Amino acid sequence: MENIPTDVAAWFTSIPALATVVAAFVSLIRKHVAKLDGKVVILLSAVVGIALAYIGKLLGFLTADWFYFGLMAGLTASGGVDLVRGLFGNGTTAKGTAGKRRTF
Repeated sequence: MENIPTDVAAWFTSIPALATVVAAFVSLIRKHVAKLDGKVVILLSAVVGIALAYIGKLLGFLTADWFYFGLMAGLTASGGVDLVRGLFGNGTTAKGTAGKRRTF
C-alpha cells in the first residue's frame, strides 16, 4: 500500500488526489461528528471539496478554476456518479442484486 503524501501541495495536483483527501475528511466527520447517510454525504463531500480547494487557492496551489476543481473532487469522493445514475439512469444498485446480472 502506498503512503498518502503528507505534503499539502500534493493534495492539489489532480482531482483524484484531492478526492482522496476529501474522502478521508468526510469519513472522519461521519465517524466522529455526525452519523450521515445518502444524499447528505454527497452534499457534505462537495462542500468539503470546495472548502479545501478554496484553501488551496489561498495558499497559491490553485488558480481561477478552484471551485470546479473542488466540486469535482467532492463528487468523485462521494460517488456522485451513483447519484446521477440513480436520478437519470436505470437505478440499478448493488444491494439486492445477488445472482442477477447488472447492466449499466
